[in-house]
Amino acid sequence: MRPGLDDKVLADWNGMMIAALARAGQLLEEPAWIEAAAAAFAEVVDRLGNGDRLAHSYRDGRRLDLGFLDDHVQMARSAAALFAATGNAPYRDHATTWIATAFRDYRDDTGAFRPGPADGRLPVASRWQTDGPTPSPIGTLATVCAQLWHLTADTDHARDAQSIIDRYAGEIARNPAGYASLMLASAWLREATLLVLTGDGAAVSPLGQTVRRHLPGFAIRVDGDPYVPISHPAHGKTAVGGQPTLYVCRDGTCRPPVVDAANVAEALS
Repeated sequence: MRPGLDDKVLADWNGMMIAALARAGQLLEEPAWIEAAAAAFAEVVDRLGNGDRLAHSYRDGRRLDLGFLDDHVQMARSAAALFAATGNAPYRDHATTWIATAFRDYRDDTGAFRPGPADGRLPVASRWQTDGPTPSPIGTLATVCAQLWHLTADTDHARDAQSIIDRYAGEIARNPAGYASLMLASAWLREATLLVLTGDGAAVSPLGQTVRRHLPGFAIRVDGDPYVPISHPAHGKTAVGGQPTLYVCRDGTCRPPVVDAANVAEALS
């Protein structure tokens, strides 16, 4: 007999897969992977989206409307990855919306987060804050906040990421293996660089290909015109002389533009 097939659609697991496809497609020059990520993202939003909230699962025309913290933070992470891969601003807006929902609906009066809505409809799972077969939603939440800080220059995101890291600092020190995702969030917050590639054909130019080969571990690359707010240091950065141009931005400032692929390694060092 054919084995049973688990064909339900889960928001959190789709979020992890979408983020992996988007980042891998960007790094390894596989546009079909980014297209697959975008298609899956659109399907999740269509089937499981409900205003600024997400349902947890969908199967056979029915969905479980009670979403979890993990659903919102993993889909926010996938949205941030798709924004970095495509420069499509609505992805960034989705990420910002779902993170706001996480803080509004999944944090209780003490400032602690719950896996389910903070109204207590679900019990608190034992040790759910630590990483297991999948990253903890707490670590993923802090990571996305850190990434959004670099993408938007909104200091509220940096503050939120740091507050989560600080809350679990003692636990991280006692059990670092259980909180790897929170240590990853700290690295994104303190070490990440925003790479802005702009100009016609920048992504596939010799400059763009060289950036891909030298991409630091904690970097977010945005291809195309930088869809960033006025407050962001990368706002208004344009191609120099119509050539593909790279801007390396960190700690609130951007270095001078780079147009020669031979200078990329030095700019990123």
